[in-house]
Amino acid sequence: MDEAPQFPLPEKPALRPDLQAFPVKLEDGGEAFLFNDPLSLAPGNPVVPTGAMAIIEFLDGKNDMREIQAEVVRHFDGTLVPLEIIEDLVRQLDENYMLLSDRLQHFFTSYAAQPIREPIHAGQAYPENPDELRPFLDTGFTHEDGPGETKVSADGKELVALIAPHIDMNVAASSFAWAYRAVQDNEPADLYVILGVAHMAAQTHLGEYIPLLLTRKDFATPLGTLETDADFVDSLAKRLKFDAFAGELIHRQEHSVELQAVWLAHMLGGKKEFKIAAGLIGGFHEQVNEKKRPEEDPNIVNMIESLRGAIKDYPGRVCVISGSDLAHVGPKFDGTPALDDETVKRVESKDREMLAHLEGLDHGAFYDYIVDEKNERNICGYGSIYTTLAVTSPTDARLLAYDQFHEEPTQSLVSFTSMAFFCKPTGGKK
Repeated sequence: MDEAPQFPLPEKPALRPDLQAFPVKLEDGGEAFLFNDPLSLAPGNPVVPTGAMAIIEFLDGKNDMREIQAEVVRHFDGTLVPLEIIEDLVRQLDENYMLLSDRLQHFFTSYAAQPIREPIHAGQAYPENPDELRPFLDTGFTHEDGPGETKVSADGKELVALIAPHIDMNVAASSFAWAYRAVQDNEPADLYVILGVAHMAAQTHLGEYIPLLLTRKDFATPLGTLETDADFVDSLAKRLKFDAFAGELIHRQEHSVELQAVWLAHMLGGKKEFKIAAGLIGGFHEQVNEKKRPEEDPNIVNMIESLRGAIKDYPGRVCVISGSDLAHVGPKFDGTPALDDETVKRVESKDREMLAHLEGLDHGAFYDYIVDEKNERNICGYGSIYTTLAVTSPTDARLLAYDQFHEEPTQSLVSFTSMAFFCKPTGGKK
């Protein structure tokens, strides 16, 4: 086995701009800063003493070690911090991939060279053993809230899009089953474009916002590996005016595509040849906060037009799957307790009002609903849902399931839905 490469300390260390630091109280009453890493490269969430933050704020890529030392002296009453302490802090940050450095770039390069995206949530969100996983998934169909023998189809129409949950399968198996009953009951697609959600950040380690994050990797599942249509992905990438692979590493930890891949492998594996193309959609948070239409952002417009064009030019059947949840309400999401009857009913009422716009095939009104309420319910996947309908232009919609997960310890809830969208078959496609 080759030895791990050795990396020198960065000459002018620079902290990754996508990292977020939050003040926290320690058990001994002291204060520190907790770092949130959207790429999940550092083990856990690193906690840095307040004193160290006085050094970290000068890690901007412009100062070498001695210049950092001088800045600390200048800003903190002449306090001299030994150079060894600064170097040791920089070394620890670099070993945790928190700096823009050769070590970080080597990690990116190594990950990009891997052909397979591993099922990182197997054994947590769903069973890892295939013999346990298959019956586990099947219970979604037989659950009292599941589809049972109900058929999900539209006479003479083709399934072009789905909304499926991305919450833990242990609490949403029946809702997943409703969505994938639609896959089972309709002519299988040749390509499933899975649009998940970039939960942590739809940005690169350089802090640049990217509305669509692509990968060419195949997706491994306990039930087999799903092949990515690299030609489709590359064709799409060429249409985009931004580098959609710059944030590929976010796919490594993200679960919203992985869960859909598991269900596709279960429903179609060994029964039908098909490929996938996976993308992560960032939330249109700036647009919502500023009450702007998505069409006012040139990158979002380019993303939608490129996806629509790539799907139109694809020679076979295409189905787009949005792996999205809905409301996130309660203390777990920086809100007030949400499991009283009044709040639970209010969330469902607002969810259903919002989903009625999707049933009416009006994704613009769906977006406006979220803007009008300032996204007070923290709708998770609205960017993915909006994009899915915008690129498929369905003519028929079915609301299949709606449910909520109530987390008693935190007095919080998450809501989710399953929907199927159809349109007339596209002429000229097999």
